[in-house]
Amino acid sequence: MRASGAAVQREDDNEETLKKRLRAFKELSRPVVDMYARFGKVKRIDASKSVAEVFQATKRAMLPEVFFLVGPKGAGKTHVARELSARTNMEVLNYEVFLQASGLAGADDEEATLALVKRMSQETAPRILLEDFPRTETQARLFIKNCVTPSEVFYLRCSKDVCQERLLEIGSSDPRYVPSSVLAKQVKRFHSNASTLLPYLRSGTSFREIDAERPVFQVLKNIYSTVEPTVIHIRTGGNSAANDLRKHIIDQLTSDTWGYCNLDVNALIRDENERRTAIGQEFLSMVQAGKIIPAETIVKMLRRIIYSGDGRKKFILSSFPDIIDQAKEFEKSCATISAVIYTTSDSGKADYPIVEIKNNNLTLFNIDALFQKEHRLKTMSKWDDQKWAEIIGGNKIDWSLVLGLPLQGKSTLAKILQTKMGYRLLDWAAVEADVKATLGTPDEPFEGKVPLAKLEDAIKALVEKDRKAGRKLHYVFDSFPLHANA
Repeated sequence: MRASGAAVQREDDNEETLKKRLRAFKELSRPVVDMYARFGKVKRIDASKSVAEVFQATKRAMLPEVFFLVGPKGAGKTHVARELSARTNMEVLNYEVFLQASGLAGADDEEATLALVKRMSQETAPRILLEDFPRTETQARLFIKNCVTPSEVFYLRCSKDVCQERLLEIGSSDPRYVPSSVLAKQVKRFHSNASTLLPYLRSGTSFREIDAERPVFQVLKNIYSTVEPTVIHIRTGGNSAANDLRKHIIDQLTSDTWGYCNLDVNALIRDENERRTAIGQEFLSMVQAGKIIPAETIVKMLRRIIYSGDGRKKFILSSFPDIIDQAKEFEKSCATISAVIYTTSDSGKADYPIVEIKNNNLTLFNIDALFQKEHRLKTMSKWDDQKWAEIIGGNKIDWSLVLGLPLQGKSTLAKILQTKMGYRLLDWAAVEADVKATLGTPDEPFEGKVPLAKLEDAIKALVEKDRKAGRKLHYVFDSFPLHANA
């Protein structure tokens, strides 16, 4: 530490003492950290940075992970919030309910937003979904400046006519119902505020525009694909060589190169019992009663770990699921399993253990046949980094360019790819304008053509930010410079 430019240290801060402390940490403290890390309870902070940066990182670590959900009344925010929170371990905070409960109805943007920031500082839940917030650009700026940047922003795009049809369907007896004249004013107010709010969120956050006029299961599927981490399951052919290969693959994937977190379900259940947590007591009472632990209870434990808000985005499931019902429960209530690795002893032998599908009656299949039928079962007789990259697509970047003459529908097609297929929309002109703004000042704006190298750096920075956050690297460019160097 430094104070007034002078170094400050303890009297016993010498080389031998420091080595002793490091040994004690490695032998005594590190195992404790590792145990809690398995449950998503550890937030890691790079203390090699400046004091100010460490302070800001520590402050962020003490706050919940935040998501914004915005859209006009009738777009389906409440339904989406309910389903999304149940699946991904979020607590929902409806902004209007918060205002009423806090006596802030009619408060200005600053007072209401700062009250919400204070509420976040007292929150104990690891993940919060703010429904119907922010409503204005001012609210968004104040919240991000004084609290945290949201991990994701979901904008449910829905026309006034569709919103009105939905409210008519629920009927006037429903508390959510409002007359058509009132709805029209509310939708108009939303779009008026959105004219500045949405561009700000698009430029400064991970912004997802969702076509909310589609069936709700499609809307949710689109959102789930953004929020869910990569989950793989590693199974074995059963002999000792295949088991050794399974352990080797887990070691490779949990290394710094790939950064996966291994969730050994049997070990997690044992640790929950030893920690005497509420869910651990559930496990213990079932075992003592001679009952089989149901898939729902195991998935409840996994959901809290996978969606703990600690930033991890890649997981291995080992020792679970064992049967089809467990796999289906996990995918219904937690996350999709991206791939299943089936380890074998020797792929050069004709009789090495490959699962075969005998017919189309899934009730007769074991879990391996189910995954093979869905093209998610991959076999390995040895570890290969390149083969794994091809299987999981972890380092693959998908680019799509929408080109054409003016007024031919480029922007419309790009938005369809964004809303229907989950691509991140990149407007080349907007990227160029953002970079241009950094090259000058308000008093002396940059004039001239932006260097291509600067634009490349901006795109690389965006991709790297998405990669570190564990997001899918799928992009669509609305227009692109038509020259060879680009």
